[in-house]
Amino acid sequence: AKHVLSELERWRDAGAGLDWCALLPGLAAFLAPAGAAPRRSSAAERRATRGLAAAGQKAEDRRDLVRRLLRFVGSLGGECHGLVVREPTPDQLQRPVAELGLKLSLSLGGSLVELEPSELLPHVARLLKRGPCRGARLAAGESLHALLRYVIGSDSVDQTANVENSEAATKYAEVLKSPLLPLALRAASDEDETLSKLFKSLLSQTVLWMAHRPPNASLSSLRDALLEAMGDPHSPALRSTAAKLL
Repeated sequence: AKHVLSELERWRDAGAGLDWCALLPGLAAFLAPAGAAPRRSSAAERRATRGLAAAGQKAEDRRDLVRRLLRFVGSLGGECHGLVVREPTPDQLQRPVAELGLKLSLSLGGSLVELEPSELLPHVARLLKRGPCRGARLAAGESLHALLRYVIGSDSVDQTANVENSEAATKYAEVLKSPLLPLALRAASDEDETLSKLFKSLLSQTVLWMAHRPPNASLSSLRDALLEAMGDPHSPALRSTAAKLL
């Protein structure tokens, strides 16, 4: 626990844009009173509690660690609210989006890890909406931009579909409709000028490209995403962006 806290302090001092809402709940077990009543705990909290017991930590050492943790959490300002999370519902524990059918190879140290992009999309969406700093939001935007370009460029008509249909099925029509295009439209409506320009340019090119193709399911996904954004009751900027693209 001390080594983990030291690394977190180092990253904080370096100004790293970490997702504290995802990291802080794992520290909650260390702040719980030693005689607290048992309650339903998360897997991260159970691992943390087992780590304390296995180390045979003395009471005084534990008090020092708790004080240090409290100072660390307090230094995060408004981000410290991530320490308290509600118990997730069964729906929240399920994967938020369907698999995209892609595999990205990432090099981590000496290992090569294959990652399904749909596992990243919920985190990208959260960082775009309320990233801890501008750098984190821009990095999330660039990730979404690269993924959307890849999906649009790789989208192809399903040759096994019935050719008599007026609208040909395409490989990525469903994931374009949700969540990729709605996320891109919100990024194009963002207050940050860099994010806004990045996605407005991509979406404008996408609209022109799809408009000159034969009717297909991806074109319908784009139309549906634009119409849904135009009816958004909360964001005038989103409605304006969608209307201009349509």
